[in-house]
Amino acid sequence: MRHFFIFQILLHLSFTSYSQDRIFLNADLEVVEQEDKKALYYTKSNPIGMSERGYYLQQVYHLNNTIAKQFETEGEVVNSAKIGSYISYFEDGTIHSKGSFKKNFKTGFWKEYYQNGHLKDNGKYIEGLKEGVWIKNFNNGKINYKYIVKYDENGFNYIRTDFINAWDSTGIQTMIDRNGSISYWNEIEQCFESGSFINGKKEGTWKGFYADSSAYYIETYENGDLISGKSWNKFNDEYSYTTLKTFAHPQKEYKKFYREFNRQFETRLLGNNFFKIPEYFYFGTVFLKFEVKVDGSLTGFEFLVHQRDEVNGAAQKTLMSFGRWVPERKRGQLVHSSYFIPINFSTTF
Repeated sequence: MRHFFIFQILLHLSFTSYSQDRIFLNADLEVVEQEDKKALYYTKSNPIGMSERGYYLQQVYHLNNTIAKQFETEGEVVNSAKIGSYISYFEDGTIHSKGSFKKNFKTGFWKEYYQNGHLKDNGKYIEGLKEGVWIKNFNNGKINYKYIVKYDENGFNYIRTDFINAWDSTGIQTMIDRNGSISYWNEIEQCFESGSFINGKKEGTWKGFYADSSAYYIETYENGDLISGKSWNKFNDEYSYTTLKTFAHPQKEYKKFYREFNRQFETRLLGNNFFKIPEYFYFGTVFLKFEVKVDGSLTGFEFLVHQRDEVNGAAQKTLMSFGRWVPERKRGQLVHSSYFIPINFSTTF
């Protein structure tokens, strides 16, 4: 009995040490609680070593204890800026992706693989953005299409994918120099799509299907312009539309919203005792990111550039004071979306 009691103590101590040695992480490698549903990985409390270049060697594990990612960071913690070579693995140990980082941005040539080992996607990154022609393959290893990704003039937001050439899964070419048909899996919208292009512009009937093969949408195009469309949600409710997407926006017209926002923000900011210091000058920009739910309520507030708590708090309270937003619509359906607003400010007394 005494030996069994000692064994229980040792088992408890071993389990406690085992749990404390692990730091659980979400998909963005942010620290979360072990019980959190977003916990996808774990790492040890310290890096596994130092590279010859003087950077920290990080190793992240799947919850089944197989290696998920190996990379270098500038700082000691796992979510520090990545630099140098990077490799990720599926839970069975096969390679998922490999490439390089520079100052936390993907750079150079990258490859992504299917779990069966066939190459899935490959091309070049410059400062985290896809550059030049990329090649996407079917999971049988045959090429599906060649494409170029277009971003806005600031280089921050994705605009569209331009398809150049395409093939079917048997290797027969279906599109040449932006003319022809294509069938592919849209990873951004998580659906299968098929249709035709003439000189790089959508033409005729396009169809989309959910992953379970149920109908998502059917649309008609002329010279790249949407003429009409119908979509269905997963409950088979039908929606008609003539605009692909309307972005989330405040109830008030934008100019009125920003004018009133700035006025209320300044009032809250100047009302804080910190900013009543004589001859105090403080300026900067708040980048406030948030999510707009399908009912128009705001959630998931995040500050992309750190400012004083007084400044961040004033910005969030001001935004919340305007109540619900008009939610985003995609293919006629209300959808959850992300949004961010830059807020410039300065105070002088």
